[in-house]
Amino acid sequence: MYSPDFADRDPRNPANHAPHTFKVCSYQTKGSRVWIDDVLDEIFTTEADAKAALLAITAFKGEELDVLEFDEDGDEMCVFCAEWDEDQKRYIEA
Repeated sequence: MYSPDFADRDPRNPANHAPHTFKVCSYQTKGSRVWIDDVLDEIFTTEADAKAALLAITAFKGEELDVLEFDEDGDEMCVFCAEWDEDQKRYIEA
């Protein structure tokens, strides 16, 4: 049975999801330590915008760059990886 009170707690309801942000970062891990360096110093609202910005970079900024998704708690998840292609002088999907 549907209850309006339950809709406020239902995780399947898109209205209950906080907006996520995306950043182009250099992401490295060693053991339990994680280093995240925001390469463009820009926040994107969609993954597609962040991916397009990453693939538009023509200057070398590190071997591998990633698009990270950040939630409201500050937790991150890698959603896209790109590697530098020396022949084409641009980043390509890894």
